[in-house]
Amino acid sequence: MELQARLKEIEAHGATLVAISADPPEDSRELIARLEKKEDTKLGYALLSDPELKTARAYGFHDEKHDIALPATAIVDPGGEIVWKHVGETVADRPVTDELVKTLEELAKGKR
Repeated sequence: MELQARLKEIEAHGATLVAISADPPEDSRELIARLEKKEDTKLGYALLSDPELKTARAYGFHDEKHDIALPATAIVDPGGEIVWKHVGETVADRPVTDELVKTLEELAKGKR
């Protein structure tokens, strides 16, 4: 929930946070309910479902050999182009939120 805790900071850079899960919508709804109960707060961003992995394939976050979505974090510009990404090799392999926020700051300043 680190992203949730830093959501206002992320949005301050003109970004919209969206999470995409390979799970079916009903599983995503259950996950949201568990997270909101655990954290006693409303999830402040959308959790979308991609069970057919169309988005994962389109953005290169798909392991063809195992037909699974890879854990990934990306910054996508308004035109749909990826301007920064981190594709993990394991579920736990994700960038720290500080790295994401720093990249957003650099993009906002035109440094990337």
